Amino acid sequence: MFSLPLLTVIYLEYKWVLNYRNPTALMALTTLGRKTFNRLIVHTDSTLFSYSLDMLYRVALGQTQRQTLDASIERICAHDANVILCKHVHIAGRALRKSMYALQSSYSL
Repeated sequence: MFSLPLLTVIYLEYKWVLNYRNPTALMALTTLGRKTFNRLIVHTDSTLFSYSLDMLYRVALGQTQRQTLDASIERICAHDANVILCKHVHIAGRALRKSMYALQSSYSL
């Protein structure tokens, strides 16, 4: 560790909590106005999942087992949906009621 009177370099250890190596998007929805969401939205593999930020925090610190986090996953879109785009919008202090996502449709001719 390198130390100066006004500067201390700290080596942080990171813990891999989610099983996604290359998610398309991560969105943290915390508090907006009087509503509290405390959710992490993960767009990966053409689908959307929601995790509790509190549960992620506990797993990262080793206070809760990984299986508890896996059991609390909420799937936002239908199982047969193919999500290609996901955005969450805050406009003038208000959020859209749901995160917007675009679905790719399959048509056979």
